Amino acid sequence: MFGLRKAPRLALLLLLLGAGAAMWQRRRALSAAAPVNAPAAGPAWPPLQPNAAPANAPRPFVATTPAPKPDPVAEPETSAPIAEAPGETSAPEATGSVAAAPGETESTDDAPSATWLAPVDGSCPEGYPVKANDNSRIFHVPGGRFYARTVPERCYATAEDAAADGYRRAKA
Repeated sequence: MFGLRKAPRLALLLLLLGAGAAMWQRRRALSAAAPVNAPAAGPAWPPLQPNAAPANAPRPFVATTPAPKPDPVAEPETSAPIAEAPGETSAPEATGSVAAAPGETESTDDAPSATWLAPVDGSCPEGYPVKANDNSRIFHVPGGRFYARTVPERCYATAEDAAADGYRRAKA
C-alpha cells in the first residue's frame, strides 16, 4: 500500500497534526476558564496613579543661577506713582522730540527722515527702488531676476538701508 519511504513522512505529519490539535484544545479550555476582559490577579504593571506624570514627560526647568544682587550705587526706587482720579487724563510728558511715524526714524539734522516707505498702489515710489518682503525678509534690487514680479511690503532707497533693517539680498 504505502511505500517504506513515505511511511516516516506520514508519521511525522500525523504527529505534528496531533500536537497542533492538542495545543488548540488546551488554549480553548484556558480561554473558557478565564474571560478575556477579566482583571489580572495581581496589580497592573506599571501601576497607574491618578495625576501622575508619564515617565517620558519633560521636567520643568529649574533655574540654577543665583538672583542678581542689587547695585549698591543705584538710587532706591521711590514709591509707586499716584493714581489719577477717574475721568482725569494727563498730557504726555514733553521730551523735546516728536515720535517717529511707522517706517521712519527720528529726525536729526544730519540723517534722512525715513529709511523706508510703504508702497503706493503695489509699487515703490520714486527714489525708493529696492523692494522688500516682510515674510521672507528678502529684498530685491532693480535688474534682479524676480524684481518685476515682486510685490513689495517696504520700499528702500538703497540696498544698505534694507540690509540694516535685517533683510538679505535675493540670491537670484
